[in-house]
Amino acid sequence: MAHKWNRIREKIASNDAGARSIYEKFGREIYAVAKRGEPDPEPHRSLKAVLDRAKTYNVPQAMIDRALEKAQGGSEEIYEEIRFEGFGGDGTKVIVEALTRNVNRTASEVRDAFEMSGISLGESGSVDYMFDAMGVIGQTGLSFEEAYELLSDSPVRDYYFIEEDDTVIILCPLEEFHVMQEVLQNAGAAEFTMVEQTMEAQHCITLPAYAKAQFESMINALENLEEVQQVYHNVDLDEEDQEEVIEPSYIMSDEEQAVFSTIISAIEQVKRYSYEGSMTLTGPDTDLIMFMEGDIHLKPEFALHSKSSFQSGDKEVEQEIREVQGKAYSRDHITGEWIVSEGLGESAAQESLTKYFSRENVEAIQDIQLETSGSEIRIEIEYDVQKYDRIVQKHRTAPKTVAAKQHFKINSTTMLPTSALLEMESDDGDGIISLNTEITYTYNGTSREIVPPIG
Repeated sequence: MAHKWNRIREKIASNDAGARSIYEKFGREIYAVAKRGEPDPEPHRSLKAVLDRAKTYNVPQAMIDRALEKAQGGSEEIYEEIRFEGFGGDGTKVIVEALTRNVNRTASEVRDAFEMSGISLGESGSVDYMFDAMGVIGQTGLSFEEAYELLSDSPVRDYYFIEEDDTVIILCPLEEFHVMQEVLQNAGAAEFTMVEQTMEAQHCITLPAYAKAQFESMINALENLEEVQQVYHNVDLDEEDQEEVIEPSYIMSDEEQAVFSTIISAIEQVKRYSYEGSMTLTGPDTDLIMFMEGDIHLKPEFALHSKSSFQSGDKEVEQEIREVQGKAYSRDHITGEWIVSEGLGESAAQESLTKYFSRENVEAIQDIQLETSGSEIRIEIEYDVQKYDRIVQKHRTAPKTVAAKQHFKINSTTMLPTSALLEMESDDGDGIISLNTEITYTYNGTSREIVPPIG
């Protein structure tokens, strides 16, 4: 995965304007940190960290001196540190750190940039718990073996290595960062090529090509904002093995984008929900009806309890599955005994809300109809068949999709789906198979507790 610090260095190397923008951000940060305390960096650890980092980016000494002199000279400029946290319906998470003299202006600029990629602005703490505060040091003075042996005998207890060309990069929790820096300096690695304090995502995700391009444009827009100092996220932006960028079939209006963004934000906050519904599958030699119901807990820990019954001709099969505490329990429909296996996590939730409003599905939209009636918003979506089929085949082997529509009813107060209807036709080579799935939802507090059925 391409790390944050590499993106900044590439930006500096690419053009003079990019370098100037980065240097100006350093000047602002040096001034703000020095203004809060003693400008002499030696007893002021925070300032020393900023200056060490600036040195690895080759920030001109004249610019550093001006920022320090400005802080010592009694300037009245006051910068406020502020953090913005955002999330998207496809699992994207973003943290933006800014130094600003006008919080409202900066918040508006960040919100506008977020909207480029369907990111919703969250409350403080809604995202950062999924990131770890880390210290990063890159150096060439010690080999991997020497650095490993040195840290093994040091007070630093938690660290890992990345090797890039001739540079050994070491990451550790932020609280151990200064100790690690001193250990390495005392061992002769005084000239660091990298000194960073960053937020590393605990889990990274990949996006389809078009969504990735859109997301990267948003990150660039955020990084180009004058008062934004740092941008962290959980998306892998490596260029290797990327699919061809495919433009969407349908460009949403501002109203449609606002509705979808609000729905995605509401879904992100759901802690638990219940569902019930039915599915019919008809075609050559196919006649199946399934009834289903279930409870799904998403936060703080994933769990599910689902029941279903299948009817095909004279045959009827009942199935019950529970997943809780990392274990999956399925009841044998013949013996009634419970079979235990490893849990599949959220991927096992077949009726997941987020799949209907994922960025993958949005890219395949061919037409949308929105209608508001009282406290209900009705949404009808028709999909580009080729693009929708590509999504289906990506997740499972299935007959070729030849038609796909979805209908939703949304509560206009909570902006959560109350029902979803999928109408799809596919061709298995022997004829057309029709699939109709209809589900209704209720939310938070209505579902039963989920406990292991045995043990």
